[in-house]
Amino acid sequence: QLLQGHIRGDAYTWELRDSPSPFVSELASIVPISILTLISGSVERALILSDLFFPIILFLIIVWGLGKFNINRQLSILSASAVLIIPNLSSLVPYFIKGGVAFTGTTQDPLFFSRTPHPQVSVIFLFLSIFLTALVITNPKKTIVYVWAIVLGISTYSSLFVSSTISLSIVLLSPLLFKKLGSRLSFVSFLIVVLIVLPWIFNFFQFQNVIHGSDFFMRITYEKSILFPRQLRYILIGL
Repeated sequence: QLLQGHIRGDAYTWELRDSPSPFVSELASIVPISILTLISGSVERALILSDLFFPIILFLIIVWGLGKFNINRQLSILSASAVLIIPNLSSLVPYFIKGGVAFTGTTQDPLFFSRTPHPQVSVIFLFLSIFLTALVITNPKKTIVYVWAIVLGISTYSSLFVSSTISLSIVLLSPLLFKKLGSRLSFVSFLIVVLIVLPWIFNFFQFQNVIHGSDFFMRITYEKSILFPRQLRYILIGL
């Protein structure tokens, strides 16, 4: 859809390709894959390249982020490797489903960081936001703060799950952030984020007028599941 010049719109309905859409919140994760498609010449090659490049980028971000807090290099490398490998252990859980509800197992899901674009690309924004937020709290230099604000704004377009996690975390940390940054720098940072997020806000309100709730949720929801398999992978990342 992006390659055809439609930035907004419903990715699954041709007639609504230019309409407001909730999938605007995934643009930051889809654009890198679109660029790889243009470079490689096909979507298939882009997906193969995604499996190569994006896990490496995530690995380097984690090593860099931990290194900023004087974490031993070997431990940083081990931690980054664990983030990439351990979630895949959830695929070893036997698959069990009853009455249309998935209780355990991941036999029908791909390996965690080979699923494009989520979380293969979107989780990069999550980890980058985490490390930059920590840097802003410990070392609130203007350059770092401005980069942090830009990353937070762009992360709004990575995925609904990542953006909601980041937004909630920033709200909880807002008293500490305001204390560290001061009123002027806090206002400038907030303004940067709002300017970047403004198209998303406009799209959100326009979307409310054109979509029917039942129709939308029918097209985006997964099978019913209790905890496994998908949620288990995020728990393993946290561990």
